[in-house]
Amino acid sequence: NGNTPSRLTGEIRVTSPNRKVVDAFAAVYGGRAKKWPDGPGGGQHEVFLPTTRLPITFIGGQTLTQHMELWQGATCQRRCDSVTMSGGEPCVCGADKPLKERDCKPVSRLTVACPDVPIAGVGILTTRSEIAAGELDGVLSLIGPALANGHSVDAILRVDQLTTPGHQFAVPRIELEGVSFQELHAAALSTPVLGPADAEPLALAGGE
Repeated sequence: NGNTPSRLTGEIRVTSPNRKVVDAFAAVYGGRAKKWPDGPGGGQHEVFLPTTRLPITFIGGQTLTQHMELWQGATCQRRCDSVTMSGGEPCVCGADKPLKERDCKPVSRLTVACPDVPIAGVGILTTRSEIAAGELDGVLSLIGPALANGHSVDAILRVDQLTTPGHQFAVPRIELEGVSFQELHAAALSTPVLGPADAEPLALAGGE
């Protein structure tokens, strides 16, 4: 996904400056690739995949980044780690206010690959969901040691629609299934037998 956060719907949105990338996703999952005129830097493309489940792979050595950010259109006006801004000055994102009243909103980014799409490379899963911010941190705490040790990890990205009185919103979630804590612990203590480019991912979720 691109760097600019966008509100999730019942579909998964893929963006890229490379039209071949979004065309490849559309060929596998459906949807219509098109120009994204408001994308950062111009020349962006997007496709909304008609699915709420997407097989993904966490790449060994990758980490989760989370910041409080203020966006105006395709431009990030402020980025803060809740203590300091990206430029080193004190955070001015309204940390003293309740979360819903703050100028900045939480943005989580996680590097993943999509093994079913014939594109060599990785993308960035980006979400502004406050619920996802805490859940993604928990997932990375669980699988992080295995990733740090060079293992890749298969999972499922799922988008859930949640309803509260007067509101409906989407939350991205990661399904980790088919592996025990003991197996994750063993992966954290062992190195892949093959090189990083050839090693088989540690399967953590079954397919559809």
